[in-house]
Amino acid sequence: NLPSSANAMIKEGTMTNCNTDGETWGGAIVNFPGSTGGMLHVENVTISNAYVNLIDTDIQHVTVSNVTATIASGAQQTGTAFSSDFGVLSEVRLYNFVADDYTSASINAEGLINMTEVDWGNADLTIAPSGSSSTANGPSGDNAIIDDLTVGDMIVYRTQPSIMNDVTAGHIDFSGNAINTDAMVITNLDSGRFGIAGCGWLVQASSIDSDRLYGSCSSSAAPNTMIFDGGTLTHTSNSDHAVYARNSKITLGGVAITSSNAGSGVYLAYGSSNAEIKLIEVSQNGNDCAGTSGATGNCDVYVSSSATTYYGGYAELMAYRVEAIGTPPTPTNVPKSGHVVSASVVDSSGSELFEVGSHVTNSTGEAQVWVITGDSNGATYSNHNLRAYGPAGQNETKTTDAWYISDLSSGFTIGSTYSLMLLPAPVDLNGTNMDCAYLAAWTDADTGAGLPTNGTTPAGGVIYEFDGTPMTLSEDLTLDGCVIRLLGASLTVKATATNTPTLTISNGGKLVIGTSTTAAGSLQAFTSSYPYELDIQDGTLEIDGGNIRDVAQDTVTKSAILVASGATLIVKNSGTIYGSSATSDDMATVKVTGGSASIDSSTIINTANTGTALWVEGASGSYSNIAVSNAAVGIQSYNAAPSIDGFTSTGNTVGVDTHGGMTLPTIYRSTSLENVARGWKTHEVDMSAFIGTADFLQVGANSIYGGGYATPTQSWWSSSRYYMITDRWNIELTYTDASGAVVSENITSVDSEGYYPTSADDDKSGAAGYATYAGGEGGIASWHCNYYAYSFGPKYTGSFDGFLSNIWRTWPGGPQTSVSYPAYYYYPEEFGFRWSEISEDYNPRSGSYPYHYWGYRTSTFSGWSGIYEPPEGFIGGSDYNVCADRASRYSMSSGDGARMSFPIIDITESSLTGIKMYVDVLHNRADNFQDRMDIVAR
Repeated sequence: NLPSSANAMIKEGTMTNCNTDGETWGGAIVNFPGSTGGMLHVENVTISNAYVNLIDTDIQHVTVSNVTATIASGAQQTGTAFSSDFGVLSEVRLYNFVADDYTSASINAEGLINMTEVDWGNADLTIAPSGSSSTANGPSGDNAIIDDLTVGDMIVYRTQPSIMNDVTAGHIDFSGNAINTDAMVITNLDSGRFGIAGCGWLVQASSIDSDRLYGSCSSSAAPNTMIFDGGTLTHTSNSDHAVYARNSKITLGGVAITSSNAGSGVYLAYGSSNAEIKLIEVSQNGNDCAGTSGATGNCDVYVSSSATTYYGGYAELMAYRVEAIGTPPTPTNVPKSGHVVSASVVDSSGSELFEVGSHVTNSTGEAQVWVITGDSNGATYSNHNLRAYGPAGQNETKTTDAWYISDLSSGFTIGSTYSLMLLPAPVDLNGTNMDCAYLAAWTDADTGAGLPTNGTTPAGGVIYEFDGTPMTLSEDLTLDGCVIRLLGASLTVKATATNTPTLTISNGGKLVIGTSTTAAGSLQAFTSSYPYELDIQDGTLEIDGGNIRDVAQDTVTKSAILVASGATLIVKNSGTIYGSSATSDDMATVKVTGGSASIDSSTIINTANTGTALWVEGASGSYSNIAVSNAAVGIQSYNAAPSIDGFTSTGNTVGVDTHGGMTLPTIYRSTSLENVARGWKTHEVDMSAFIGTADFLQVGANSIYGGGYATPTQSWWSSSRYYMITDRWNIELTYTDASGAVVSENITSVDSEGYYPTSADDDKSGAAGYATYAGGEGGIASWHCNYYAYSFGPKYTGSFDGFLSNIWRTWPGGPQTSVSYPAYYYYPEEFGFRWSEISEDYNPRSGSYPYHYWGYRTSTFSGWSGIYEPPEGFIGGSDYNVCADRASRYSMSSGDGARMSFPIIDITESSLTGIKMYVDVLHNRADNFQDRMDIVAR
């Protein structure tokens, strides 16, 4: 029984026989009512025999993760499995929460509701922001996600989930108007009644198994639009209709309805005031509602005087493009998957009424499309305007086009098939201030169509995809968060003697130069005499089988393609980079100086034995099966640590030139892979090669999940895997102090050599012997894992960094002050360590994993003794003595991971002679799982 507004964490344990007196207010976890804030975090807890209620709280922020509750007798409890009564700014996060012996559940959060893998059996769930009597809107969009939920009846007030996936429930009723214009996307719905009492909703549902559907809005000015694609309705009610619409547009496509009562006082479909119901390939008790002439009369339908019901079925469209294939090239129809096709019904006067539905072609380029054949007013329809669009081009075939008239003389109706030839429409990007917003607003002057898209990035950036489309760029373009994918398409930059367009990739943006089935994509200038500029800032250039040429050479950076800090270059699958003729040997076609680079089975080709093909300076990177040719120097490694696994040097004056260098190791968790004894080992990594090459250094470890686990006693079947256990992260500098003595010491305080300020307000910024703050994360480059805290993984979609209260409150290097919500969910300025994304390629498919625990609990009774005892013993508060990286078996795959980064350090001291990184690693289990840390530096 917690106090009101408590800050409480309950982790890693069991709770048994709670509330045995059966108090109506009691349970496993409750709090004294009247909270004005607070935080409750329950994780990895098993609860047995919590009577009446399980968790009942009015604390503001609640997280429940990996919690299972059972009643040994199986007796259904009269209370709640979970109740969260705080409203304004409240956030509720539930993950892997199983408790199916309770009667009810409720959530009143206005700020955020995220329910993933929640099973409350038959407990009835009420979601009511600030209570059922409130009028306040609750969460919507990314702040309202329901993914894999099992409950009884479910009523949702004033809340608009963006996703409802794998929901099994009794009746599901939404009440209140839509909060925004975004769609609520529903997949795999298994329910009784499902419907909305409110206005302005857009619902896109697929794969349903329900009893009844309804949409009821009080205003004709804001009708609901509800689309149900595929599934079944099992209608047994003798008082409610199987489908009911009032001021709503409801479309059913491919839905089989069985009804024992339709036609006996209730209807299969009931169209009330201003309703519009479309029955596409719908049947009643096995009998089709529609034929080629409209309604068949097999289905019991009621239509009010202001309503209309449309009838239809399936036709088929194929999208293809003519491509030259073979030797000699032969024009061939190549089907195109992933393209949107649609049919829009046309009346007898030739006027287009509406698009019936949109569909995506399969691997053979085909898709079933919805067509209309009649309506409740007696009109029949046999013709449709046909459209297809996507990366390979577009096609608009109207009923008035000559080929439609000749090919479809009987119309396009149920059972019809037709193929649409895609023609790529040239795209000329020639505006001013062109960026992602410009691309989103771009429309074709002739057709009004926008640029073809294929989804969004995890950060919400739009992905534009072009398959064989000829494109030109005449002015500067910045990809500031969005993605352009050239799949066999060419982007030609129209540079001139007076105009040099710059293509900038920033803010997580990305340019992918890939291939189609017949062609390689390319980025090139209109003429090599006038190159263009390419500026990769904090974004990614990916050459996936395509090629790039004619990039202007920068005389300052001495490079064409510069991969500096924040930039990422990926070249793979026979990608090719062509370098222009250079006037000096040290002009690099590709220069890596702190960014991330990976080149695999690809080629860099210079011109006339000039310049350097690949220059790596003060950086690392992965280079496998790389071919370099026609350069003065094939590969230049300058005080760097490139990992080169197979290369071919052809026609270069010098194949590989190495100046200085260092070795950045990989540290494996497995004893056999690391070739060490079981237990703790201190690893030393020499970074001295960076001395004199730059002013600042940042060291990190890419923590990669390989499928194993490091903890002494964890079950193999656990849903979570603590795959790397570490401690005592330090950077040591060796230098000559003022007395002339040579000292080696860790950066353990703000007074240490190498300390870089945390901000411009840091007292050390600009002070004698210290650098002036110039951005990035500074701080004390030493962390011993003795304070409980954790950070979310790179796919986490919220705004918080993690839970960091103890770093604020008790860490000696921090503020040492207690802060209120939401400050303790963010890193304090003094703490410069970070847990962040390596690159998109390493991100898990979903969820907030991998977590990094800045302090993880150890104790002798849980196996942390003998060779497993933490390096410093049990000195941390509440036995938090080590760091741990935690994966999820369900949302992560082998090879996923995240990066742990040190604060930046200052290496300008002239007497500096050595830099070393130290970390203790627990090596456990002699297996071949590739759990590891790849040490990186920049």
